[in-house]
Amino acid sequence: MIELFDPHFVYTFRCFDRHGRLKWEWTEKNLIPNAGRDYIIAAAFSAGSQFGTWYISLYSGAYTPQLTDTAANYPANATEITTAYSEANRPTLVPDAPGSGLYTNAASPAVFTFTATTTVQGGGLHSNSVKGGTTGILASVVAAPSPKTVNAGDVLNVIAGVALTSS
Repeated sequence: MIELFDPHFVYTFRCFDRHGRLKWEWTEKNLIPNAGRDYIIAAAFSAGSQFGTWYISLYSGAYTPQLTDTAANYPANATEITTAYSEANRPTLVPDAPGSGLYTNAASPAVFTFTATTTVQGGGLHSNSVKGGTTGILASVVAAPSPKTVNAGDVLNVIAGVALTSS
C-alpha cells in the first residue's frame, strides 16, 4: 500500500525597521496546492518540465490558502501586494547548496523593501517573476498567524524551504 505523506515548505518572515532593528518575526508551515504537488511529482518522477528559478510573493488579503489555489487565481484571491515594495519583480528565491534533503534560501533571504505602509498576511512561491503574474506554477502558499504591519522604509526578509527526511 502506498502511504501518503504531507510535505510542506516552512517560511520565516522577518521585518526590520529603517535602522535595521527587528520589529517582528514569524515562522509557519505552508500549504502545497494541488497544482504544486502535481508539478513536484511530474518534475521529479515523470520527466515533466522543470523551473530552475522560483520567486516569492506577499499578499495582504484576509485569505486562507486553499488546495485549489493556482498561479491564475492566487493574485486576486489573496490580494497579492504589487505596489508597496520597490523591487521590480517578485524577489528571487536564491537557494543554498542542496544537501541532506534540504532546499532553502536561508543564506540569501528574499528581500522586500517597502515604500508604503501595508499589511502582510502571507506569501507564496511562484515560477513566474511578474508581480501579480497569473501564469506558471504556484508551488506553495502560506498564511501568517496574524496580520503584520510593514511600514514605509521597512525591509522584510523571507526565508522559505523544504526538508525531506526518511524514517
